[in-house]
Amino acid sequence: MSGEGVHDHDSDAGPHQEEIINLTQADETTGISSVDSQVSLADDLIASCTNLSDAKLTGATKKINRKGNWRILFAINALLLFIAGILIAYIIIRDKPWLLPESVQLRLRLLPENLHYYGARTVREPDGAEMVLVRDGAFAMGTQLAARDEGPRHLVYTSRFFIDRYEVTNRQYRAFCEAKGYPEPAGTTFVNNKRSDDFMPWQSERFNRDDMPVVCVSYADAHEYTQWLNAILPWDSDWETDLPTEAEWEKAAAGMQGLPYPWGSTADPKRVVMGGGYDETAGLKDAKAMPSGMSPFGLHHCLGNAKEWCLDWYNPSTYSLRIQKGRNGICATDPVGPSDGQLRCLRGGGWADSLSAIRCQTRDGAEPGIKRDDVGFRCVVRLKARARRKS
Repeated sequence: MSGEGVHDHDSDAGPHQEEIINLTQADETTGISSVDSQVSLADDLIASCTNLSDAKLTGATKKINRKGNWRILFAINALLLFIAGILIAYIIIRDKPWLLPESVQLRLRLLPENLHYYGARTVREPDGAEMVLVRDGAFAMGTQLAARDEGPRHLVYTSRFFIDRYEVTNRQYRAFCEAKGYPEPAGTTFVNNKRSDDFMPWQSERFNRDDMPVVCVSYADAHEYTQWLNAILPWDSDWETDLPTEAEWEKAAAGMQGLPYPWGSTADPKRVVMGGGYDETAGLKDAKAMPSGMSPFGLHHCLGNAKEWCLDWYNPSTYSLRIQKGRNGICATDPVGPSDGQLRCLRGGGWADSLSAIRCQTRDGAEPGIKRDDVGFRCVVRLKARARRKS
């Protein structure tokens, strides 16, 4: 009976136990599902946070990249502007120095680094003359303002040549006289407004210092000096020493742009040795004096101190004849003037002249044999192979 009772009890408890088991299993399933849901939610949150972080990091990286790119672009642009500024300044200094303040022009001309526009320099032995290179190219010769022989203004092309920075000095000419047994200079001066034809400049304190330009030399004397140099200098056979042509002289004095004065467009008596007239106390200054009057190529005393002989015969109609023969805008190439004449060209004015009457374009002619106390010369070295053309 007890067995039955037990059996009945177990039988009666069975359904409840199944419910409990089912509920337990359901709770376990639900718990597992809940945990899975929570894990899944956590994973979603982590993924969301990760994506957000990645997005923020990507945005920040892009900002950093954009900022870096902007800095790189700024640096490149700044560098390009700097290079452009240097190129513009170089062009101004080389071809348009008159656009710069005159004080800046002077400082630039005094710097040895300015070899392109202001001339590469060399020394001619044995007379020790310092020369500058005048580059080849066309320049504006003459002027439209002149009513006489200085116009019309026209383009002239010259090949490259070297020219003395300074007028030939007493020291240099004395060495020539001693080497050749040549007579010392003598010529014409004015004393008390009276002409004297037996003046000896090396006997006068106004003219005899070693570094003053030699004066009282004729065209033939100056030419003889250049031939002496050709005989003793070790030049290559393609080069020769000579007097400058008018075109070479004016280009070296006025620059490629044809300035009216070596230093610019305005007359300035403080830059030249001029205006002495018949004053017995007036006279020459050293060839290297007054650097403020330098030409664009660095030449001293293109105006004033001593007038300078040129190679050309003088003809007041030279420029007009050139223009008639010119082609393609260039009126002449390496001109040497007429084939003959009565007068040789003088350029630059002397210590006794007035600056108001002298410019880089001013032309003058004189008998080749004159020897005056205001006439000297400077030399050029040019290529022999260059064809000499009549203007």
